[in-house]
Amino acid sequence: MGCDIHLFCEKQTKDGTWICVDHFKVSPHIKPDSLNIDTLEDFVDYLIPEPLYDGRNYAFFTMLAGVRRRSDVEQIAEIRGLPYDVSNLVKAFSDYWGCDGHSRSWYTAKELLEYRNQLEESLTKESSKIRRAYSALNNLCVNITRRMVEVLYDSGATPEDIKENADKFRIVFWFDN
Repeated sequence: MGCDIHLFCEKQTKDGTWICVDHFKVSPHIKPDSLNIDTLEDFVDYLIPEPLYDGRNYAFFTMLAGVRRRSDVEQIAEIRGLPYDVSNLVKAFSDYWGCDGHSRSWYTAKELLEYRNQLEESLTKESSKIRRAYSALNNLCVNITRRMVEVLYDSGATPEDIKENADKFRIVFWFDN
């Protein structure tokens, strides 16, 4: 059985709360006249996230959370659980997965970008699994940066803008088997 990641992107607002900034589509199996939404938990039944990353790269999963550790890839940090101030929508998705979801954690964009840059410097000496994990991390960082530009600026942003706001964006994720 495979292991999949469920990954969401959040942005911190000016008042300090976190909101989900992912894109979603309504399930094609739902008829609009059959929607019965009383709570946020009901709402997640109808949404299909369009995540920043949805691949199945076990070396990358090891890098993020120690999941499926089978190589010399190092884990960025210990699993943190859901953030105490996670957005309501991401919390509802996490609750939806219940005990079938595991290894819940999160990273700020700043942490991921710094780790990517640090890892990039030593890549020539590393194994192919580390290079594959780095490639997935790099793709995720590119997508986070694009989402930051989209949410913050609606157009272009300078590298300084990204660096300045990198601690106001984070990914929250977990896995299922």
